[in-house]
Amino acid sequence: ELISEMDIWNEESRQVKCIRNDDGLWGNTDSASKYLEVGKIYSVTNVDRHDWHTRITLAEFPDKRFNSVCFGELNT
Repeated sequence: ELISEMDIWNEESRQVKCIRNDDGLWGNTDSASKYLEVGKIYSVTNVDRHDWHTRITLAEFPDKRFNSVCFGELNT
């Protein structure tokens, strides 16, 4: 399974893979290390782009927002 950087311009609901969950580098989002597991597949429900970062919402954690850099696209 090949992984590429998350496409923040794709606003469709889809599955992505967690590629990192380290905190400290991403301000203004929920704690990735508390909720995300590296290597696990999650379902994107919303993409919220800003000038300097992009936050995404996952079906698994509908009330949390995570930085898009924590995820990679699944190539099928």
